[in-house]
Amino acid sequence: VKRYLQLARACEKLRKERDSKWYYPTRKGDVVLASLEDVLEEALAYKGTKLKDRYALQAARAMFSLQRYREMIEWWSSIQDDITDESISRSIQGYVAGAMFRTGNEDKAMEYYTSIGDLSSIVFCLKQQKDYAGDRTLLEYFTIHCPDDPYVLSILQDYVTRLEAYGDFHKERGTTAA
Repeated sequence: VKRYLQLARACEKLRKERDSKWYYPTRKGDVVLASLEDVLEEALAYKGTKLKDRYALQAARAMFSLQRYREMIEWWSSIQDDITDESISRSIQGYVAGAMFRTGNEDKAMEYYTSIGDLSSIVFCLKQQKDYAGDRTLLEYFTIHCPDDPYVLSILQDYVTRLEAYGDFHKERGTTAA
């Protein structure tokens, strides 16, 4: 357990450093990327059963930070049935969905995000689409794919409020909102 905690701490520290706006690799080589490679190698090498799911999560985080998206998708498809902890599986699926989105498989990414209830990522993906039409697009997607989610009601309320305000504006001016 101690070694796992050290690995997890190292992985998060390296990911945070790599994601910083101020991060620039040195000319002699990228020490952070090399260290993330080491984290990935160790996480993938774990053969025990007790912490298998947790090591898989560290492997997913490292792969994502290394931008090894296609490899991550293939790796996940080969191990997903072995992950028994549902919360860890959902966490890994979030990274896999991000990898799918970055490799151009937006529809599959949206399926993953929907299945794990990651609404903010769904909104982000929808906003990247060419035919994005604001709240209407969000409402259409959520009412079809997540009808019981409270977020749908929130979007609908905001949308109706804006429509009402828009209609009142036009009534005062004697024009129509069409």
